[in-house]
Amino acid sequence: MDELNFIKYLKLNLKIEDSEIAPIVKNLKVKEVKKDEFLLRANEHCNHSFFVEKGLLRQYSIDERGKEHLLSFAPENWFVTDRTSSYFKQPSTYYIQAFEASRVVLIDEKIINYYLRKFRVLLTLTIACYIIILGSYKNA
Repeated sequence: MDELNFIKYLKLNLKIEDSEIAPIVKNLKVKEVKKDEFLLRANEHCNHSFFVEKGLLRQYSIDERGKEHLLSFAPENWFVTDRTSSYFKQPSTYYIQAFEASRVVLIDEKIINYYLRKFRVLLTLTIACYIIILGSYKNA
């Protein structure tokens, strides 16, 4: 099997050593999802981050009137998750759905948390992005 784009992404962006990649790879799951298949539904707990190897995902919410509100598209080599749900262990308010047939790497939250602690720059960046996102919601 060819090296996953996810592993290439880590090597390129985190300057991670091959010895540090091994524990990640053994815990990864790759999932083929059909068009319109859900990876996460509102009121479920989000236990993974998703990296799109191939295809396109979308993340959205549905308001009380049944109207969809698109939060983001996740194209190839992109991450999508509900960090609020996973971090605070609460039900998600989002849906993550395949917009087309896709191949996705499921990254367990334990792995995410380990590398957030290990790479403080990544942790700082994640927190900064989270604060910016929260601020944009409050000002919307």
